[in-house]
Amino acid sequence: MNWGTRIIIIMSLFVCMIGYFVVRSMQQGVDLVAPDYYAREIRYQGTIDKMNNAKALSSGIVVHKAGEAITVAFPGEMKGKVVTGTINLFKPSDKTQDRVLAITLNQDAAQQIDAAALTGMYKVQVDWTADGKDYYSEQSVVF
Repeated sequence: MNWGTRIIIIMSLFVCMIGYFVVRSMQQGVDLVAPDYYAREIRYQGTIDKMNNAKALSSGIVVHKAGEAITVAFPGEMKGKVVTGTINLFKPSDKTQDRVLAITLNQDAAQQIDAAALTGMYKVQVDWTADGKDYYSEQSVVF
């Protein structure tokens, strides 16, 4: 076998390898953070304003993991107030495991969430309204 034949064989193998990688990459699933993330990015200034409102409080949201439950504790200013909004348990690696919960605070301005079925890293995104003012906080928790 001469050197010309070897070059053609090597180039053919290289082309086949590239073709294999292209086919495999086309079959790979890609989950976006949100299907409308461009529109969300345009509205992000509102989220920045909500985060600044949350930073102006005496303390931030405290997410505490204890056993198979997590406690989302709100700042002291929220005690006795009507608080509405959502707690989003966002798992970046698998959108099928995301959970959205309505905020229902107890007397201590905290909410217990069952976390028995949760594994891996989650972002706890809390978006709430109290006294006509909007707030937003986000923390990462690993189960």
